[in-house]
Order: sequence, then structure tokens, then C-alpha cells
Amino acid sequence: MIKRLKILTVSTESEIITLEDADTLRAFHAYGTNGIIVEVQLRLAPARPWDQLVVIGREWEPLLEFANDPSVPKRLLSVLENPIGSCFKPIKKIYPKDHHLIFLEVDETVATEVVARATNAGLKTSHRIPYHYPRKAPMLSDYTWNHTTLWALKSDPAWTYIQCGFGANHADKFRKLHERFPGEILFHLEFTRSNPTTVEPATASCCGIPLVHFKSEERLREIIDYCR
Repeated sequence: MIKRLKILTVSTESEIITLEDADTLRAFHAYGTNGIIVEVQLRLAPARPWDQLVVIGREWEPLLEFANDPSVPKRLLSVLENPIGSCFKPIKKIYPKDHHLIFLEVDETVATEVVARATNAGLKTSHRIPYHYPRKAPMLSDYTWNHTTLWALKSDPAWTYIQCGFGANHADKFRKLHERFPGEILFHLEFTRSNPTTVEPATASCCGIPLVHFKSEERLREIIDYCR
């Protein structure tokens, strides 16, 4: 996405440097700790109108199976285990209690088809937010990635999280973690798409930011070691 950055360095003798292409990663996502971005050049792509969907189900595995459909053009795919949704106080009214959730942003041209597929899979679409510009709340993306962690911490400071890359057979790995640490881990999954210029065909990868109910440093290390 980023083609060029001009940076004012944070050092004893500050200087202006320019980073191009892959070198921009030295400053991107560094939160201003190593430099101040004074100029940025971005690559552009055609804009898409994204509809937002909340798909719900009482059973975890059917919901998870439905979520990963590579044929659907999407901007967001987040899968949240019950009761994570109870932490999102501003939007709790758009889905019922005691359900697992999928938050989706899909191209508006396929949104109706996705809703129909969910119904055929025994799931429900509890809410649909058609595309509108300028975009305004509620934005489902405000409750995903590490926003999810922050909402959970608001409801219970005992929650923490770990970052996981699950790779292939992720459903089997979830079962093992549920069996090994019952009630201590709530799955919060995010799917990312590989770069089609470097990986053919483009694939979706399952990564996770599962919530962990903190008991002790030793227990957290045990969970991390087991994941590794």
C-alpha cells in the first residue's frame, strides 16, 4: 500500500530520510517511536462499496466452516467465539445473546448471496448495514483485531491475549486448545489474504488474537508453550 515515506528521525541529530517500497516497513506500524512521518505516498486501487454483515450461530464449528469462503470479495472477516460479543456494549442490540459471531465486510454485489448462503448453512444474518458514504457508526471493524481485546478489557481487566498463526488444519488446533485449557481461551480469529503478486493462487490465512483469562505468569507461559 505504501510507496514512499519521508521521515523526520527521532534521534539526537534529527534528519529527513526517504524510504521507498519495502524499506517503508522500517517506519510503518512503528507508532512514531523511530520517526515522524512528514510525507506519505500511497498506491491506490479501485474503491469498492462494502456492505457490513453480522452472521450468527449457536454452534462454533458450522460457523467457522462457513466463514472461510475464498470466493467472496471481502475487506473484513472476523470470527468471535461466544461470549466475546457481550463485551461490545454499543452494538449488542444488533445480535442476540449466547451466539458466536462473524463480522464481515463484503462487496455489495455479493452481500445478498452471502446472506442466502448463511441461511442455507443453518445460520442467521442478524444485521446488515448497506454501504453508504461517508461511512458512519456502527463500523464493525471498530470491534475487531485488537479493538476486540480493548473491549474485553473494559468488561473484565482479567482478560489478556496472545497472537497465533494457526496455519493449516486450524479447526483441529482449536479443538485441542479447548480441551487443554477449557474456559481459559476464547477464540478471536482474523483472516488475511496472501499477496496475489507473490503467492498464486491467493489464499486466506487464519490468524488469531485469542483472549486468555489471566491466572498467573506461569499459566500464561504454559499456554504459549503449548501453542508453540
